[in-house]
Amino acid sequence: MCDVSIVVPAYNAEHEVGRCLASLDAQAWDRSFEIVVVDDGSTDGTQEAVKRAATLCHRPLRLICQPNSGSGAARNRGTREAKGAVVAFCDADDVWTSCLLRKCLPFFADTSVQAVLGGFAESREGRTCEQVVAQEALRRVAEPVGCGAYRVPPPGGLKLLLAGFYLGHPDTLLIRKDVLTALGGFPEDYSTSEDLLLWMRLLNQCCLVYIASALATYFVRSGTRSRANIEQSWQDTVRIYERFREETPLCASLRRMLRRQLGTSRMSLALSRWRKGESWLRLAAYACLESPSWRHAWMLVSMAFTLPGSEG
Repeated sequence: MCDVSIVVPAYNAEHEVGRCLASLDAQAWDRSFEIVVVDDGSTDGTQEAVKRAATLCHRPLRLICQPNSGSGAARNRGTREAKGAVVAFCDADDVWTSCLLRKCLPFFADTSVQAVLGGFAESREGRTCEQVVAQEALRRVAEPVGCGAYRVPPPGGLKLLLAGFYLGHPDTLLIRKDVLTALGGFPEDYSTSEDLLLWMRLLNQCCLVYIASALATYFVRSGTRSRANIEQSWQDTVRIYERFREETPLCASLRRMLRRQLGTSRMSLALSRWRKGESWLRLAAYACLESPSWRHAWMLVSMAFTLPGSEG
């Protein structure tokens, strides 16, 4: 059995997947790992690009093909096919730093650590910005364990997430395979924001180590579905928060934090519908009741007096 399986979901990534696989092959890790590419029904030359990259790769590389089912389904398929006890992920158009495995995998020697998560860099239109949780915020819920890493017991990570801190991207998540399976894997019934539910379940239940440095680069493309359809993204986010609230017993403080996030998401969805002249008032009023704030009340009044379209 290899130490870790790296799952690469790929969809129409003909021009990027070679760069991704080269960054995985270049890992400064001398123990075994495998790369599992799941082609999610690509209609371009992604499969051929993967096969070309495999001839240059020094690590075991497998290509699995399936009908287009979404990134969550592709990650779950790769997880099921993985031979490693630990599973990691990297989207086909993103890249890892060469030290990611070397920095992350040693923490799994502690059997109580169920996942390791790192910061990442976001690259947009040629500009790169590091996305790392501030050490002051981490110290409120985590214990430093050296070299810029923090041990985060549950539900400390969830507190950070609901406070508005973006902890990570699937590109920098390493998790024990059995733990990911027990959490239900990546949800497959949302077209956007599909990993949010997994993040909340993971951060609420699992002990993880967070490494406060950028370990991968996430490239933001203009065609990203969540950015192409803002309304659908907010709608899915509301549904995910509601689902998590229904399935998860939380303490009073976490319930309040979740209500604030849910109220903000409802108001954002209402604003998106208002801009299109669609029905929005009931949704905005519900947001104000769920998460009362001057900001939400001001937004509701402003939309009511400058309505761009009919209430419907």
